[in-house]
Amino acid sequence: MRSGVVTIVLGAVVGFRNVLRLTEEERVRFRNMTIIECFSESEQSNQESDSVAVICGVWAMIYGTAVAAYGDLIGRL
Repeated sequence: MRSGVVTIVLGAVVGFRNVLRLTEEERVRFRNMTIIECFSESEQSNQESDSVAVICGVWAMIYGTAVAAYGDLIGRL
């Protein structure tokens, strides 16, 4: 059951990759970005990687929650 909690934490870290990888200057720049401005090629690539990381992180948190909740029953299957 404890391994489920570790999986939840790892899923959360992966899910918040898009926030954790940004520097302070980048966060301020994204906050102040207007509708007219566009992302550069590298920023678009990072956006794609971030969206995949969020999906993987959410699934890891769901899996970890199931293991944490029903971990004692898994051995009986």
